[in-house]
Amino acid sequence: MNQDQSNIKSDINQNQSSIEITNMNMPSVYTGEKGGMKGINHEKIEKIIYETTKNSRIFKRREEDLAYLKQEVIALEKKLENFHKNEILYNQVTQLAKSRIEFLKEQRRFDKIWMHLDMDMFFAAVEIRDDPSLANIPIAVGGMAMISTSNYIARKYGVRSAMPGFIGLKLCPQLKFIEPHFHKYKEESHKIMEILEEYDPEIESMGLDEAYLDLTNYCKEKKIYSKEEIKELVINIKKKIFEKTKLTCSCGIACNKTLAKICSDYNKPDGFFFLDYEPKIIEEFIEKLSIRKIPFIGSKTESKLNLLNIYTCKDLMDRYVDLFYLGEESFDFYMKNCYGIGSYEHREIQDEKSISRSFSFKMNGDINYLRGILDNLTRRVLKNMERNKVNCKTVTVEVTNLTEKKTSKGKTINKGFQSGTLIFETAFDLLRDLLEKGVKIRMLRVKVSGLIKYEDEDEKGKRITSYFDNLKDAYKKQQEEKNVLMEIKEEKILNSKDINNNFKTNIKKDIKEKSKSKGKKKLSVPCADIFKLLQNMKTYSKSNNEKK
Repeated sequence: MNQDQSNIKSDINQNQSSIEITNMNMPSVYTGEKGGMKGINHEKIEKIIYETTKNSRIFKRREEDLAYLKQEVIALEKKLENFHKNEILYNQVTQLAKSRIEFLKEQRRFDKIWMHLDMDMFFAAVEIRDDPSLANIPIAVGGMAMISTSNYIARKYGVRSAMPGFIGLKLCPQLKFIEPHFHKYKEESHKIMEILEEYDPEIESMGLDEAYLDLTNYCKEKKIYSKEEIKELVINIKKKIFEKTKLTCSCGIACNKTLAKICSDYNKPDGFFFLDYEPKIIEEFIEKLSIRKIPFIGSKTESKLNLLNIYTCKDLMDRYVDLFYLGEESFDFYMKNCYGIGSYEHREIQDEKSISRSFSFKMNGDINYLRGILDNLTRRVLKNMERNKVNCKTVTVEVTNLTEKKTSKGKTINKGFQSGTLIFETAFDLLRDLLEKGVKIRMLRVKVSGLIKYEDEDEKGKRITSYFDNLKDAYKKQQEEKNVLMEIKEEKILNSKDINNNFKTNIKKDIKEKSKSKGKKKLSVPCADIFKLLQNMKTYSKSNNEKK
């Protein structure tokens, strides 16, 4: 067994001894770093969260998840232990994993300029702008049940979005709660998106406060090529947004969407980060990152990888053989992120099965309050549908209560929903049905599925015109082919007449000669003579065609 295998086996043995851990040692859902939380005391925050929630339903739910996770990791470790004992298999898998990494690396592209823009503490920033007295105190938009956003002062205490307010208050006793004003946030978001659409009409908005922009075409049109020119462009975008809204944002620039999102969180608040396009620089940048920085790695996946002694992207890269052996699909996901491979184009709707938007808030069952949230979510879904030119067959509303239990209800119309009003009305009826069952909720999601592409009038007109043009060309071509076929047919008929006349002449000649030699008695033509005549006919036909 080589040195690498010995080190990996040693890591696994150490992990076996550390598998029996308490909830305090597990990364919490509420301690993942957001912008402005760098350098906070995670151990202290974990302890406060543990003491605050240990008798709650949330804690019991987390205990169940942890017990299941422990069993899963023990099984994985046993599988890896047996795998490392089989040296032949290990070497084979190593070669396959190396080949797969090389194949994935060939997919890297460096011809796109992607920007991810994230507004800084958006809801809180709007409230502070409108009430400057809040600027120097820790605040959170939301309530005791759920926090939507916190400012950077509160984040230094560990207070963050998607955290129950009672936990935030334990972490920061002087925390001030602000009632959310969604109409203001929506209005400011509209102003921001209007500015961004000047640079990319196909902008992908990810909620009210963040968006992806493909700046490639804009830079080509404006002849912006150098790194310094791109930086200047980003500074101008940030400046425009601040002048119109008095709000700051952070931006990331990279060769794909995934890297741009990671970069936007790098210099928060009010900053931006440009990641060079050199593969080596990209890999060095990524390997230093915590695995939690990778999009779509949440607390459960982080906990699972931590139990396998994987904490950073460098650890993922070093353990590539084990990851390949445990599952090629997850291996591809990890390696793509580690080597800077992401999405290089805007999302194509045909690749998606549904469109959804969600929002978290303090526990509430007031139908009028929830109607306002539902209206906002539906508008965001409709905007996405309009951009991708789709209708839907199914509308679904999903709600989450305080114990994280999800309940959903949907409705399907085979001919599809023909208007945004019908989608909203259907979603509202579904929401009322859920609330009638006594459901009090803290999160609401609107989802549309069964997506169907449609055409606007211009595209439809172009398609119809194109159809008739193609039909006209096809008819013309068909007529030309028909004329050629007619000429060939006439030529064959003429050839056939020549052959028949010749055939008849030869038969008459032969019969006449035989009659003279045998007397005046009429004789039938023998088979051999007919065969000879057929041969003559074939030879004549061939020579005649050659002449023509």
